[in-house]
Amino acid sequence: MLILQILFLLSIGALGSPSFYTINSQAADKYRVDTLPGIDGISNENQPTMYAGQLDISTEDSSKIFFWLFQSRAVKHDKLVIWLNGGPGCSSMDGALMEVGPFRVLPDGQLEYNEGTWLHDADLLFIDQPKGTGLSTTNGTYAADLNQATSDFWNFYSNFVEIFDYYSDKEIYLAGESYAGQYIPYFAHGILENNAHLAKVMEMNYMVNDLKIQPSTNEDIDLKIPEILISNKSVNLQGLLIGNGYIYPDVQALSYIPFALSKGLLNSSDSTQLNTVYKPHLACESVLRKPSNETVFTFSHPICTDEILDQLLNVTRQSSNDSYTCHNMYDYTLQSPYPSCGMEWPFDLPQVTSWLQNDTVLQHLNIESETSWSECDGNVSSSLVNFNTTPSYFFLESLLDKIPIVLFNGGNDIICNHLGVENITDSLKWGNQTGWSSSTKYFSMMLNGENFGQVKSERNLTLMEIYNSSHMVPYDHSYSSRSVLNYLFGNYKNATTGEGNVIQFPNLNSEYSLGKFSTGFLVVICVCLVVSWAVILFSKFTNKSDYLRIDDE
Repeated sequence: MLILQILFLLSIGALGSPSFYTINSQAADKYRVDTLPGIDGISNENQPTMYAGQLDISTEDSSKIFFWLFQSRAVKHDKLVIWLNGGPGCSSMDGALMEVGPFRVLPDGQLEYNEGTWLHDADLLFIDQPKGTGLSTTNGTYAADLNQATSDFWNFYSNFVEIFDYYSDKEIYLAGESYAGQYIPYFAHGILENNAHLAKVMEMNYMVNDLKIQPSTNEDIDLKIPEILISNKSVNLQGLLIGNGYIYPDVQALSYIPFALSKGLLNSSDSTQLNTVYKPHLACESVLRKPSNETVFTFSHPICTDEILDQLLNVTRQSSNDSYTCHNMYDYTLQSPYPSCGMEWPFDLPQVTSWLQNDTVLQHLNIESETSWSECDGNVSSSLVNFNTTPSYFFLESLLDKIPIVLFNGGNDIICNHLGVENITDSLKWGNQTGWSSSTKYFSMMLNGENFGQVKSERNLTLMEIYNSSHMVPYDHSYSSRSVLNYLFGNYKNATTGEGNVIQFPNLNSEYSLGKFSTGFLVVICVCLVVSWAVILFSKFTNKSDYLRIDDE
């Protein structure tokens, strides 16, 4: 019986284990989130292990960057997805609480489990950046360009890994949407440049130690760390996912009219309407034809990024009872009050705002008392919008030589529509070729028998259009959005059906259920088998002993 009792206690201990992870608990404990207002309605198995708080950027800058880390209690992941929202200056709590995170906030302040959370497939880290965004703080200064934002991110991540050293060698993926189409390539470029620099340093150290060469005598190796890269650790960056990305603003703006015509938003026979919208369109084309030394706008020109869309929304507005409505720029199938045209969207924003402005919530998230949350910060945006910054588009070529990139788009978005994203890839040079070739592969995306999107892929670059989705794909279809991540992870099968070439994704819920059983239910099964084996052995031993005693007598 003693053996059975020990095994029973071991099984209870295994089921009650809160985490698989080895974390420097002394440093991480202060960031542990044990509970949250409204979480009680979520089952224990769906309540993740959480850490949150604000980390210093550097000793010279008292600003702090807020993070929220989610770890699955069901499956031990060897992958970390870092999620960034855009703006610029908009909080990644949009992603955490309205898109890929494990919770959704209900109107009454209760939390609901998000069945489509990407936490099924990887650990999730949400970051409010640049400084001053969301629950991050600022010392009164703001990032003036994307290079500074990259430096601040790098400082934050270096500090993060010092505390959560479990992730120091794990696979890292950068993901996000909209203006994160600028952040992600910039950050990835910085990470890979730092990795290359460290490789040179390690090579030089090898030469110094084994060949007795003085570093200062080798002019080909610069041992000075680049200005925006200050870490002495490499990052195992494995891929990028950019949703409805704002990557090459001016060129993407030229897709507004073709997209509107393809969706029937513009009347192709209405010359007055077309003349109004084509005027800024043609002016934008003229700007783009100018040599770079003849324009002061290298990132974007207002006539491209502002005027075309403004005119499009204006000429397609509709009157109703002395007021006007317009197409939601983030989902053309929705109508919005004019001139908001989507600025009041997404619809979950009011309850998310109320929840994140709750003092008890902030206390549990380890937030300093003077910090308050708003979705987007105008100071961050106005400081970072620099018309002379190099668009992230120009980093894609070098990035694609090293890591895969998935550009996914909701098919209903106007402002960062799928035509614009495809257009910028047509002129992109990568893999020693410009644009797409005869080797390009085309697939339909299938999940549970439903065709929910299409794929175009070649040479490390993949384009995806997710049907009936907005600017925020996971907000509309969180379950299907997991397929974007699973595609990058290689968790799919190619097949040929009556619909042509398709990519079939597994039943993700069933897969996750198996994952849960593997850490809970399967533990019980194993323990039961061990117990049964012990009982059988014990029984045989007892019976054999009794027989011997009788025989001896």
